[in-house]
Amino acid sequence: MRAIPLRWSFLLPVALLIACGSSQGVDGYAISGTLSGLPAGAQLVLANNGADFLTLRANGSFVFPKRISAKQPYNVTIKSIAAGESCLLSNASGTAASDVSDISVVCASTPSTQSSYIVGGTVSGLAGGGSLVLLNNGSDAITLSANGRFQFGASVASGNAFAVSIKTQPTGQVCSLTNNSGISIVDVGSLAVTCANTSSTPQQRYTVGLTVSGLDAGSALLLKNNNSDTLNVSANGAYTFALPLLAGSQYNVTLASQPVWQSYSLSNPSGTVTADVANIAVSCSDRVATVTTLAGSGAAGSADGQGASASFNFPAGLGLDGSGNLIASDYGDGTIRKIDAGGNVTTYSSLTYVGTGAISQPFGVAVAADGSIYEGCGACNLIYKIIPTGTNSATVTVLAGSGATGSADGQGVGASFNSPLGVAVDAGSNVYVADTGNNLIRKIDPSGNVVTLAGSGTPGSANGQGTSASFNSPAGIVIDSGGNLYVAEAGNGLIRKIDPSGNVVTFAGSGGPGSADGQGTSASFNAPTGLAIDGSGNIYVADSGNNLIRKIDRNANVVTLAGSGTAGSADGQGAAASFNGPTGIALDGSGNVYVTDQLNNLIRKLSP
Repeated sequence: MRAIPLRWSFLLPVALLIACGSSQGVDGYAISGTLSGLPAGAQLVLANNGADFLTLRANGSFVFPKRISAKQPYNVTIKSIAAGESCLLSNASGTAASDVSDISVVCASTPSTQSSYIVGGTVSGLAGGGSLVLLNNGSDAITLSANGRFQFGASVASGNAFAVSIKTQPTGQVCSLTNNSGISIVDVGSLAVTCANTSSTPQQRYTVGLTVSGLDAGSALLLKNNNSDTLNVSANGAYTFALPLLAGSQYNVTLASQPVWQSYSLSNPSGTVTADVANIAVSCSDRVATVTTLAGSGAAGSADGQGASASFNFPAGLGLDGSGNLIASDYGDGTIRKIDAGGNVTTYSSLTYVGTGAISQPFGVAVAADGSIYEGCGACNLIYKIIPTGTNSATVTVLAGSGATGSADGQGVGASFNSPLGVAVDAGSNVYVADTGNNLIRKIDPSGNVVTLAGSGTPGSANGQGTSASFNSPAGIVIDSGGNLYVAEAGNGLIRKIDPSGNVVTFAGSGGPGSADGQGTSASFNAPTGLAIDGSGNIYVADSGNNLIRKIDRNANVVTLAGSGTAGSADGQGAAASFNGPTGIALDGSGNVYVTDQLNNLIRKLSP
């Protein structure tokens, strides 16, 4: 086996400077409450506004870690709950005018003797001759024409949610709901509907509208008015809720869900309807990443263990398997490592080689849906397929490549590569290769047949169809749900896009080394090597030469998530953190970003 030529050495910066920063205090109102009924050993996870998570393991008082600014909404929901348990939330949403302390969470074991429960309550203040229409879970309707107790016609399955909303208000009156949502664990009778006369024109109704700005392309928001009328937003612009409100009634707009890597602020979210409402504004902005070290001591080594007791030797590629484990290629040791969510590191130490010798200097990593691991080996001009067979055992075969330097298409070992680094795999188990030394993009079908998708083979940056396009040291590659490939070009400092027909365009980057954020070609990179992509089409870049982690939305807007730009290993927020040659990058289902910090011999984690 041969080492990667020195001309790729720009991928490994050597300076080490640690940049430190200061943290910023947090102001606003606390969001808190009490938990009861949770059995010993059980766990409950709450979320405020879909993002601020709080794990509870004991009954008593609780406080969310993040405060809410004055006049901003809060909306507490249950994210996860122990099997066999159900919990009911009360006073879970509103607008912060002071510290909130009256949220109540009551849990109980889900009874096995009753499969469903009724949902009902009382109505008061309804004027004679008036009628009111309620909905449970958006479909079960009941019309009320008198004060007193009521009950929906359909029961709710044990452990399922109920959510009651007002479909039609009575003429000349406005009704409000309390205790109108929760989890069905007993018969529900505490729902209260309170109606009052309005002095406004009885028949007049007004719309509630808003504008959205700063939302990343491909991302989405879910907004609610009065906790019932929902509005899905997937682009910036003006929107109107579906249900108009009677004059004199209240509106209260809250955010039920938002993109993981964006925060938001709501202006004028609540008030009394006297005319069409159009001054509500939702402003989105990119979050600052919090960087921590997940695993690695910082010293070169191959020790397994927990967190900082483990060691790596120039970790390069990074992927994520179906169980949430990170799969890392340890370039210096020629090993494949596994890191679980808690930072425990193990090595695939029992490898069975079929038709090949031992792995040497593995680089790129891609994990298929069936758990198969694909490795780009630049030092040996091979693409490996690794099939895990146990906790630390796997079978290793050569998917394609003769081992000799070349650019021949063909079947399996009849094909050849030149320092292939990045790999990606699609849902059909087709593997895509950044053939770095050949300046080509290759495709390998599941049978091992290799074809050239794009690139002339001559270094360059020309856009065009297939082989009329050119690349310069393509290092990282990723594929989106539409079959578009994105390529990190270390030599050109560009991010290129290849559509399913093979047409190549420049997606982002000026072509000159730099670290400018911006739109498309107004942004700049320095030897980008690793790429990852989320379900919304946002691309995450290990900008190796700049020691930065970058994010690109579907409209090619580039922002920096973390890194000071100076080589170092400091944890911290945003620019207070530092990296040294970040190379591989992966993303989990919660939006956390993981990076192989190659020259620091560390695995780093970026949290929103």
